[in-house]
Amino acid sequence: LAGKRVLFAEDQLTLQLLTKSLLEKAGAKPTLASNGVEALMAYEAQPFDLVLTDAMMPEMDGYELSRTLRQRGFDGPIVAVTAAVIGDETEKLKEAGVDVVLAKPINMSRLKAELNLLTSKGS
Repeated sequence: LAGKRVLFAEDQLTLQLLTKSLLEKAGAKPTLASNGVEALMAYEAQPFDLVLTDAMMPEMDGYELSRTLRQRGFDGPIVAVTAAVIGDETEKLKEAGVDVVLAKPINMSRLKAELNLLTSKGS
């Protein structure tokens, strides 16, 4: 993750700050957004290597954010975190362009392992 620019969309402040700290400790350069609309504005302003998004957020959720990023040409990894990993939620997220779906509460070591794996594939 060292040097990777990560766009992180999450509406819960506590989770934002915890994950930002983890990303920074791993050497990444995180940019925070509180919803999909803010994330899209950040995406338009600068390039990112990876997107990490909550599935359920106000204004624009992770499904719509992922679809829109793919439509706008983002070809980097997208990781979604959700409390609803049962049923067809995982499939819906993958159809929206998400590469990996992780369950909430976030297991930080699993998140770090998945992000490292995804970013090493693109190197």
